[in-house]
Amino acid sequence: VGADAGRVLLPETLATLWSTDVRLHVRQLADESVGGLDGTLDAVVVGEYGSAVPHRPDAAVERRELFTEPLLLAVPSRHRATGASVRLAELAGEPWIAGAGDTLVALERATAAAGFAPRVVAEVGEDALALTLVAAGLGVALLPASAAPSRAEGVRFLTVLDGGLRRTVLAAVRRTRIADPAVRLLLDALGGAARRVAAAVPGVTAAAPSGPPAAPPSRPGEPGRRPDPLFDPLPPEPAPRSNGRRDPWADRARPEGLNGTNGAGADLPPRNGTPSF
Repeated sequence: VGADAGRVLLPETLATLWSTDVRLHVRQLADESVGGLDGTLDAVVVGEYGSAVPHRPDAAVERRELFTEPLLLAVPSRHRATGASVRLAELAGEPWIAGAGDTLVALERATAAAGFAPRVVAEVGEDALALTLVAAGLGVALLPASAAPSRAEGVRFLTVLDGGLRRTVLAAVRRTRIADPAVRLLLDALGGAARRVAAAVPGVTAAAPSGPPAAPPSRPGEPGRRPDPLFDPLPPEPAPRSNGRRDPWADRARPEGLNGTNGAGADLPPRNGTPSF
């Protein structure tokens, strides 16, 4: 998982999966791209920049979009920009704090479309570090909306009016693994976490669910699972079996003396100190 996508998605995803039998081994990607989906990983969660940094589709990989978000401009709190929005052309002389990989390519192409090349003074791999450098006054940075905290000391966030500055966070899974119940549960949990992000962050749009939720792992009594004698409930006791004989007194009155009383209707004396029934 990419560091920034993991920060916003993993807490909710892990909380959901703890109620199932699925356990994750999480690895932070050095290169936040679908290319990180090697033979040792079942899925990767990364951010992409659409037409700004296009990627050739891989027939062996299924991509599930989780959410799409705008990019915001982070500036020091005392920056000369006074409004709530800005165009990139107004920032031609600014020092820039850039990301790595596709994030850097997206910045270079966006600024080229605005008519200038960015003067990059720092390249970082995580949005949190970029915010720290912006707050210190080193430069400005383009950051996804989900990376913008509600209150950031020393930083202001501006809406960028240039079109096309958006990031899509997606999960990529090898098609040979997509039918695995654990992988399907992971995708469902990521989708639920993405919807929570979209509900909390302005401008973020979650992708619609791709299908019915995955069935949970097998439970007690289901095939494919060995009962746990310590934690599984005991099976219900079978109903008593009839011996097939009919009670001859079922539809008629019993003679006196056979119902626990004597002929006068009084209780019979106890036998050996125990009451008769």
